[in-house]
Amino acid sequence: MLRAETILKSISDALYTLDRQWRFTYLNPQAERLLQKSAEELLGKVFWEEFPAAPGSGFDTNYHLALETQNSFSFEEFYEPLQTWFEVTAYPYPEGLSVYFRDISSRKEVEAAFQEQIRLSKLIAEVSQALTRKATLPEMLHSCAEAIVKILEVSFARIWTFNPATNMLELQASAGKYTHLDGPHSRVPLGAFKIGWIAEHRQPHLTNSVQGDKLIADQEWAERENMTAFAGYPLVLEDHLLGVVAMFSHRPISENTYRALETLVSQVTVGIERKLTEINLREQRENYEVTLASIGDAVIATDNQGRVTYLNAVAEGLTGWKSAEAMQKPLPAIFNIVNMTTHLPVENPVARVLELGQVVGLANHTVLLARDGREIPIDDSAAPIKNAANQIIGVVLVFRDATERLTLEAARQQALERAQQARQEAEESRNRLYNLFMQAPAAIAVLEGPKHKFTLANGPYMVLIGRAESILGLNIREALPEIADQGFPELLDSVFTSGKPFYGNEVSVKLDRAGSGDLEEVFLNFVYQPFRNLAGEIEGILVHAVDVTEQVRARHEVEAARARQHSLFMQSPANIAVLDGPDHTYTFVNMPYVRLTGHDISILHKPIAEAQPEVAGQGYFELLDQVYQTGQPYTGHEARVLLPREGKEELEEVFLDFVYQPYTNGAGEVEGILYHGVDVTEQVQNRRRIEGLVAQLAEQQAQLRASNESLRFLSEASATLASSLDYNLTLKKVAELLVPSLADVCYFDIIASDGTVERVAWQNGTGLPEELFQRIAQYSPKLDRASHPVTEVVTSGQPKLVADVSEDWLRHATFNEDHFELTRQVGIISYLAVPLKLRDTIFGTITLCYTSISGRHYTEADQALILELTQRAAMAIDNSRLYYATQRALKERETFLSVAAHELKTPLTGLKGFTQVLHRQLVRDEQQALDPARIKRTLDIINKQSDKLTYLIDQLLDVSRIETGKLQLDLRQTEVVGLVRELTEQAQNRTNRHILTFQTDVESLPARIDPVRYEQVVNNLLDNAIKYSPQGGPIAVELHRVEVEGERPAFQVSVTDQGLGIPVERREHIFERFYQAHETTLISGMGLGLFICREIIQLHGGEIHAEFPDEGGTRFVVTVPVDR
Repeated sequence: MLRAETILKSISDALYTLDRQWRFTYLNPQAERLLQKSAEELLGKVFWEEFPAAPGSGFDTNYHLALETQNSFSFEEFYEPLQTWFEVTAYPYPEGLSVYFRDISSRKEVEAAFQEQIRLSKLIAEVSQALTRKATLPEMLHSCAEAIVKILEVSFARIWTFNPATNMLELQASAGKYTHLDGPHSRVPLGAFKIGWIAEHRQPHLTNSVQGDKLIADQEWAERENMTAFAGYPLVLEDHLLGVVAMFSHRPISENTYRALETLVSQVTVGIERKLTEINLREQRENYEVTLASIGDAVIATDNQGRVTYLNAVAEGLTGWKSAEAMQKPLPAIFNIVNMTTHLPVENPVARVLELGQVVGLANHTVLLARDGREIPIDDSAAPIKNAANQIIGVVLVFRDATERLTLEAARQQALERAQQARQEAEESRNRLYNLFMQAPAAIAVLEGPKHKFTLANGPYMVLIGRAESILGLNIREALPEIADQGFPELLDSVFTSGKPFYGNEVSVKLDRAGSGDLEEVFLNFVYQPFRNLAGEIEGILVHAVDVTEQVRARHEVEAARARQHSLFMQSPANIAVLDGPDHTYTFVNMPYVRLTGHDISILHKPIAEAQPEVAGQGYFELLDQVYQTGQPYTGHEARVLLPREGKEELEEVFLDFVYQPYTNGAGEVEGILYHGVDVTEQVQNRRRIEGLVAQLAEQQAQLRASNESLRFLSEASATLASSLDYNLTLKKVAELLVPSLADVCYFDIIASDGTVERVAWQNGTGLPEELFQRIAQYSPKLDRASHPVTEVVTSGQPKLVADVSEDWLRHATFNEDHFELTRQVGIISYLAVPLKLRDTIFGTITLCYTSISGRHYTEADQALILELTQRAAMAIDNSRLYYATQRALKERETFLSVAAHELKTPLTGLKGFTQVLHRQLVRDEQQALDPARIKRTLDIINKQSDKLTYLIDQLLDVSRIETGKLQLDLRQTEVVGLVRELTEQAQNRTNRHILTFQTDVESLPARIDPVRYEQVVNNLLDNAIKYSPQGGPIAVELHRVEVEGERPAFQVSVTDQGLGIPVERREHIFERFYQAHETTLISGMGLGLFICREIIQLHGGEIHAEFPDEGGTRFVVTVPVDR
């Protein structure tokens, strides 16, 4: 029982047992620790009262099922009062329930963290998809809100956008419990409610204690809806407020979720900004296209390669080409112009603009050959489109149908020719020029003299300056006083003085076009061209201007959008770079990309091979070449790359999610590659750590399953072993448990009382002949042979495991060649011997072998299981032995009682008989003289029978003292030589059929002994020698001093007879209580003498043993220390 309790205390699992009334009957220390209560507090208490469990819970259901069905049940359950996850197995037994359990909270936390990481990754992915999907802003934000509710399992989520015009937050998306977009929260003023507070302060508000939070105004609603957590984040980009995202949850929100929400909020912010930018650009383009479509002139735009990029409706009508059909076609294919008279091709105006970089016009008499064959005379001008770097990126061509104008001119000319032919011829050139100026689509004016008086101003010019009344005759300062301080009069003075023309491109001019005094900024492309008289003197300046305000503003807006895009790229948390040309030269990198490379901004404008030589050989240069050559994008997921890190020489492992996206020019040719990537090193490392934890958890679960299987096996084994007390049957059951489950062959070796090893049983599961194992059993292990593994196990008390048995090891472990050959036939490949140990005493071993038939090998885990099994087997075998010993003791007791009754009855009968004889003599001889001699003989006999009875009773008393531990010695210094000699002489006086001799090699031998008890021992040996030599004969008594190195000095007495001796099969039991070596009624005795002798000698610190000379008889040898 003590051994079982020690085992239960030492196991790693917690254990408690309940009786059928659910009362605690046992707890091990692990159970006390996990239940947070001591055994003293719980023993005898009802489980359900100490640890209430809800009806239907795992504890309630499985505990009752286990008792009702008598089957074991395993389950996992979170016990709320202890805030702990338990893994529980309930095993029923006749008296109640055994419950093994352990704390698995750490494992559950790892599993929860892993599932949470997966859920958050899925959330980020779904939101990313929603933000990049083609949809309206409300649709995009609604998808994001739905993803938050679905994946985070919050109650509801909402997203507002900020309208700076109204200073209001406008609800765009609501998902979850509340999906409506109206109500008091549909438009939230800045600073109002918790949403307005978050927006105004531009900082998040996070809490897992909604009830009681001062920012949650409606506490009654929060309590009624059982809200627990709230998370609200402002959407801010470059210090611009874009909106607010917020959510309520019935459950607490974890720190991991808060961190993931920060990333999500950044994504949503960028997504909103991108969508707003797209909306603005689309509106600007629509306004631009509406403007161009509404003007009366035809407009065609090209890129810097002369390919058509735009046609308005007027241009479509004149050319016969639809805009979609004309896109990216060379201008001559759409705008086919020839000389009106010769029909020879006219120089392409776009080519001239691209060549000269300035506004050009068509020559007179130009005809447009429409797609349907029409010939349309046109007026035309072409101007360059330049970017912020003053680079020409295209050309805008403005033209109109000149048929009506030419018709009018022809009619007017004919009239003039008929009326004033002479004057017409003189002024023909001037009039044509004047008319051209006046009807030109561009703004034209003529300024004469050093004061720059207006002598001509055509309609477009008047429209440009916003004047309805004539300005002819007025100088520049009088006509346009608002430009006096803008440098234009001085510029005109310079042109007039120098005679050099001035070309202004997209020059800003502020004009009072409405006449209200409010100046309006316009942008002009203009020329101040001086003209001379016949004498070569400068007479004035021709002003030619084109209003390019809309184009400039449109370009500025596009450039601003591009600047915002550039800013977004630069501030994006993602890594972004642009690599141009086949050598992949960096033309753009943002700072996250620079930090990723481990270099600095100096990588810009360098080929990647020069900027990052450490990447060579890692396959990325080849990928870039492939993308550039094929035009196919490449997506990398968790791609591994070795990069330098700041302050470190060694390259570090980095993991990236990235895209190599090729981009093309107008001709569809790949010009470069856009890199967009995210450093996912931390996610990969975290995932690997989680995968490692999962693998570790799986390994622990496998070990747990193996442990449970072992416990089940041991439980079944315990039940099997406890089912019988028969010794041989117990050995058979142990063997059946081991073979074939844990061995192909097993042997049982038991240590006999004389110290020899006896092979008492074996089990053969190989199918080999039983005769083979019988022959092997003849070679029982010998404890004096150190090389035998059984000897090692008995000597060390430790198991002997040989996982792989070699032929050399087998030869070393066997006794001779025959033993080796027999054992080799069994085919042993793995060997395990374990001790049978109980109460710190080894009483045998079990040897197990795997053979080539099963091909299995023993492991440390097998050894642990078999050790546990052998402990139980040892208990079962010992119980069988104890049972056998008890049965034998009962038999011996019955024999003893029979013998004792006989032995006591004999002297009592003698006493009674001789007492009666004496009585009769006294009665009969009352009148006669008594016969003294006869009376003396009778009394002597009575005295002798009384002594014998006293001797028998003293033996019984000695046995009682020995069993109760009350047999004590009265040690005193005693002369042993004289004592033994005297006892020998007294024994000689008790027999006339034996010759007793005493021999010694010492004259005196003083020793510290109990003389009375020692005399009792010697007398018993002498009486036995006389008793068991019924035919008489010599009896030799010898006394010697014994000196053994390393031990105390001792003396030795031996008594040798030549009598009956002791049968071989009875010799090992002669010192046992009640044992008689000769089962015959001819020799009296109770079988206690030698038992008492051994106990007395052992109390002296000595020993007694029997020897059996070849010539017959028995020699008893007693050795006692001289000084105890």
